Amino acid sequence: MAHLNYLLKAGDAELPGILAALYATADEVRSALKASQTLLRGQGAVSNKPESATLPHTLYELSRAAQSLRALADYLNSHPNALIFGKKS
Repeated sequence: MAHLNYLLKAGDAELPGILAALYATADEVRSALKASQTLLRGQGAVSNKPESATLPHTLYELSRAAQSLRALADYLNSHPNALIFGKKS
């Protein structure tokens, strides 16, 4: 029990830093996506390249990854013990 209490306290101490890093990462991904979308809208020649067929899909996947990171950060903010015990279904 003492070891478990130590782990919980250590997890609680580290959680704000982890959440801040997750939020910062999600914000950076969002900024990168916005910049990419601006670039694609502004330069029609980019969309004429053969490899651009996969670019919208890649941007979509990056957007979903950013949403997932945001959801994870929100969940961990509400349930910090999930870092140790996992998500209860």
